[in-house]
Amino acid sequence: MIEISSLKEVFQTIATALSAIKTAKELLPEGKEKKVAERAVEEAISAAKLAEVQAATALGYPLCRCAWPPTIMVVKVQGGRQSIYHCATCASDFLVGQDGKIKGPYSD
Repeated sequence: MIEISSLKEVFQTIATALSAIKTAKELLPEGKEKKVAERAVEEAISAAKLAEVQAATALGYPLCRCAWPPTIMVVKVQGGRQSIYHCATCASDFLVGQDGKIKGPYSD
């Protein structure tokens, strides 16, 4: 099984590569080639984000649907039958059952 730290490193490497490509694209003169490059970079960034979400889903992480692509939530409080997960995008907490399904919002 893939370790989450290894997976995180892969996505950080992809993000670094996309950032470098984005910077290189800015060096192109205005024109058709630059527009094509901009579109390709946008598509690559979108594909990378979706791949990250798919990997998180496969590893059992719940997703918050406050944004697109969905935000991967991380465990805030590990529990027995349910845990509290946090979404960094909307700053909300959710109760998540052992089955990985969101049971509802959590409030203190």
